[in-house]
Formats: sequence, C-alpha cells, structure tokens
Amino acid sequence: MRFAVVDHDGLVVFHSDGTRSLQESFFKECEDDAALKSAVQELHDDLLTAYYLGRPTRMYITRLIGDGAFADPRWALVVFQDNAVLETLNLETLTLALIMFAAFGVVLGAVSALLHFFAPSRWTKWFWPDDRKGWAYATAALVDAGVIALFVVDAGRLESMALLGRAAMLTAGAAIATYLIVTLMPASSRRTVVWRGFFWARATFLFVLAGVPAAACFQTAYDFETALLVKSERAHEDVDRAARSMRIGNRVVDRLALSTKR
Repeated sequence: MRFAVVDHDGLVVFHSDGTRSLQESFFKECEDDAALKSAVQELHDDLLTAYYLGRPTRMYITRLIGDGAFADPRWALVVFQDNAVLETLNLETLTLALIMFAAFGVVLGAVSALLHFFAPSRWTKWFWPDDRKGWAYATAALVDAGVIALFVVDAGRLESMALLGRAAMLTAGAAIATYLIVTLMPASSRRTVVWRGFFWARATFLFVLAGVPAAACFQTAYDFETALLVKSERAHEDVDRAARSMRIGNRVVDRLALSTKR
C-alpha cells in the first residue's frame, strides 16, 4: 500500500517513495486519467482504478485537511495499491480457503463413511421425510437458523483462529442437536404435509454443515494472507529506508571528502 499527496495541478507534494516527492506529476504518470483528475481537482472522495506507471492500480482519493496555516491546502491524499498485489492476495486467499475446506470435507467424508459401514441404520437413515414429524423439522430448522445467526455475530467480533474453532464447535453441536431433535422428538399422531418444513430443516442443516465451515475457512485464509502482505510491505519499507539512509550517508561522506581535499 502506497500513498501520495497531490496538489491541484497533479504535482506530488509528498510520496511514500521519497525520491518522487516534488519530482513527479501524478496526472502524467496516470496517463491523465479523467476520473482521477476530477477527484483531485474537485477534492471529492472517489474509489477508482487507473494506470499508474503503466500498471493497473486501485486508488482511493480523499481531501487532505490539516491544521493551522495548512488547515486546507487544497491537496488530495491518494492511497493506492497495484492490482497485481490485490489479485495475488485474492488468489492465495481462495487457494488456502479451498485447501482448508477440502481438509474439512475429508474429515466429514471419513466420519460419514465410518457411520455408513459400521453404525446402525438409525444413525445413517434418520433425516428422511416423515409426515408425522412436522414439529421436529420446524424445531430443527429454528435451531440451525439460530446457530447460523450466532456464527454471523461471532464473525464480526472474533479473531480468525477463534472463529475457526467456534465454527467447528457450532457445526458439531448443530449436527448433534438436529439428530436428537429429529429422532427423539415424539411424532404427531396426525399426518400432515411436511415438505416445506422438511425442506427448511434440510437447507439450514446443510448450510450449517457446509456454509459455516466454508465462511470460517475463507475468513481465516483472508486474515492470514492480509497479515502476510502487511509484513511483506513493512519488510520492503525497512529495506528501502535502510537503502535511503545509506545513500544519504554516502553523500555526506562524499561531501566531507571533497571539503577535506579543498
């Protein structure tokens, strides 16, 4: 992630790369992109994609407000990131999430296979339409919907690893609760049409078994890749800062050497 402070004419007043400060015309480097020029000159917030240094770059432009004499210098702050970085981040996030979800699928498949071959039939053939279990299906659907709602709340407040653990607990708990509700809840003596209730019970149950773990895997992968990107950019900044300090030090040494010769 980089940034630049740009004046009304596109001159870079300050750049995250110090060598470009007061040297670069941001408009020219962005091929005089009309949307960018409009946002900078009219000082309105905008999110856009433009070519910077010949590469597609995602940019956010906002008005820069200061204090005192620089309360409103009519400069724009442009925060930007190369699209290649974002595309790589998205691809790696998706790949890692798929690997994690595939591992979950292998575990779930292994458990299902063990139940199929070794467990009694009542453990494997319990979730079929039964016109005497309308209330059981409705109850199971409500329980699973509550689990989904709880996961959504947790997704907004928990760290990724904690969310992954919570998703595993919620999924296992919902599976056990659904099994107990459907198999142990007394059947009604009256036969009714239960297709709608059965559909909702099945849909919410499948979402708990698949959707919740998938969302947790994606969130964990995204947080991991984002943290990795931030660390990488900080490392590059440290290297650039060290190189800049070395260049400045070399210039000072050269000037001292010249003054000594004189």
